[in-house]
Amino acid sequence: MARLKPSQQNNHPSSVPADHSKLDHINTYGSLPEFYIDQPFTCRSCGKNEIWRARDQKWYYEEAKGHIDAAAVECHDCRKAKNQDGAST
Repeated sequence: MARLKPSQQNNHPSSVPADHSKLDHINTYGSLPEFYIDQPFTCRSCGKNEIWRARDQKWYYEEAKGHIDAAAVECHDCRKAKNQDGAST
């Protein structure tokens, strides 16, 4: 997906504003996001097309303190199955 200009991000239907005060754990030379928008991706485990929702990105980056360059790579079902397999071994 091509990068959208900030004005386009702000007006995007899935737009969720970023809170820079919660991104102080990120040490980057790049810019921090102004908004999160839904991002399509293909699960690397099963090939299913999914959407990484803007609200989930906000939680991941701001609450879970994830790295700003990280992106979703597995669908919910594959992550759940992998976590269950890890818990049972």
